Amino acid sequence: KGQILNVNILDKKIMYKIHTYASLIFCIPLVIVCFTGSVLVYKDEINNILMPDTIYIADSDDKKRLKFDELREKIEKEYPHHEIVGWNIDVDPQKTDKIWLLEHGAGEKEWACIYLDAFSGEIKSDLVPHDSGFIGVLTELHENLLLEKSGQILLGLTAIFAFIISISGFIVYRNFWANLLRLRFSRMATFMSDSHKFIGVFSTPVIFAVALSGAWWELRFMFMPPFDNSKFAIGRQIYDKNISIDALVQRAASDMPGFETHYVSFPFFDGANITLYGQKPQQSFLHSQYSSTVTYDKNSANLIDVKDIELASKTDKFLSTFRRAHYGDYNAATKFIWFLCGLAPLALSVSGIYLWIKRSNFKRRKR
Repeated sequence: KGQILNVNILDKKIMYKIHTYASLIFCIPLVIVCFTGSVLVYKDEINNILMPDTIYIADSDDKKRLKFDELREKIEKEYPHHEIVGWNIDVDPQKTDKIWLLEHGAGEKEWACIYLDAFSGEIKSDLVPHDSGFIGVLTELHENLLLEKSGQILLGLTAIFAFIISISGFIVYRNFWANLLRLRFSRMATFMSDSHKFIGVFSTPVIFAVALSGAWWELRFMFMPPFDNSKFAIGRQIYDKNISIDALVQRAASDMPGFETHYVSFPFFDGANITLYGQKPQQSFLHSQYSSTVTYDKNSANLIDVKDIELASKTDKFLSTFRRAHYGDYNAATKFIWFLCGLAPLALSVSGIYLWIKRSNFKRRKR
């Protein structure tokens, strides 16, 4: 029994060191990515404050959407030197459409967007580069720390170590359940210890979900073939512009019964086709509004592929849950929970560093 006790103490000491030093090393990027992610949970609401009457449409209930082809013609006349590369139709009819454009001759990363009232045809904003403005900069900081691929690798490693930090924390505080809801204010060290365990336990499930999905998105580019710039074709005719978007949207609802289109991806490089992303009303709440796809040939509009998430492989279904698990946009309550959990690493860093300093000073005095 004494031998088992010694092994447990040894394991706890090792886990404490892993928990402490991994937290200290990855503290800054973890706090940055979680804090920015917490703010981005409410990016539409923030954008609506920064750009009034742009994100949401007033009194759209009794109105009818204009045809996609009519709206496309209007956008092309307004921006003759740009190509429409993406068209987002939110599941919330109160939101404006978000249209992604790419300037002819521009690089593959120079995407910009406009917001469009699909009921009146009014363009509600100027052309906004994807990385400009408060939300644009915050998104870049969240996705790569403004360091592009190097930042993606660093954040991918940070996400992996977030798992290690969380698991080691549970082992160190393995009896957390005994006093989980107790917050003692008698001494600062005691309060920090109680709050550290309290916040850590309740935020860990969300951090697990966010870290797993984040690590996948940040690191998967390392296993993908590099983009061939010779295929980049904006500035010349890359697909048949006579293809009707309205016809494709109607066909998609037939080719996948019940399919609702929420994003249209237009080809902007050789080899790409026109893909409609959307959802079916009966699909699991775990999947996002972009989880199923219908793809058509860019020149003939012939059907190429149908991917119904409900009929997909277990791996594809699992990966499809990442979007909602990362953003927490299941409903208003979960969004708020994700927002709070995004702030948790900041609170855990403050309390954790305080406890580490106190412990280090105590050991120094004992010597």
